[in-house]
Amino acid sequence: STGSPKGAAVAHRAIARLVCDITYADLEADDRVGQLATLSFDAATFEIFAPLLRGAAVVIIPRNEALSPRGLAEALKRERVSVAFVTTALANLVARNTPDGFAGLRSLMFGGEAVDPDSVARILANGPPARLTHVYGPTEVTTFSTYYDVASVTTATVPIGRPIANTQVYVLDGELGLAPIGVAG
Repeated sequence: STGSPKGAAVAHRAIARLVCDITYADLEADDRVGQLATLSFDAATFEIFAPLLRGAAVVIIPRNEALSPRGLAEALKRERVSVAFVTTALANLVARNTPDGFAGLRSLMFGGEAVDPDSVARILANGPPARLTHVYGPTEVTTFSTYYDVASVTTATVPIGRPIANTQVYVLDGELGLAPIGVAG
């Protein structure tokens, strides 16, 4: 975001929290998880460690295919990928150009930017994955901190959902105090 290299130090337990006792994705030993993120992007932590801890395959999708809506859709199908994470921007791009591009997936997670509800609705209307999940979390918490399973789009936004396993989420007010339940933070 600033153009300057930066990083976030995280403890090993934060990675364990992300990849063990997963509630935001169903990973099984016969899954094939798409590895689309560059290794410097925190999403690679999920894409590599979560499947390997379950005996699932990590399927590396070449960068030139991962960034092309049609190329990505073809690679996911060709490689029989069953689980993948994409940035919201890429999900929006695929929804606009190849709306059935995620149809063969059992589980698709998306997150990282503000959600375009129309793109999510387009994915749902064109052969959606069996499970479509909006994930949210800054790098400092190691990739995802909340998740929301999307079955339909009925509001102007898609919620960030509830905390993943072994995670607590606090909604704060303008003075950084705890906001009451039901109050926007």
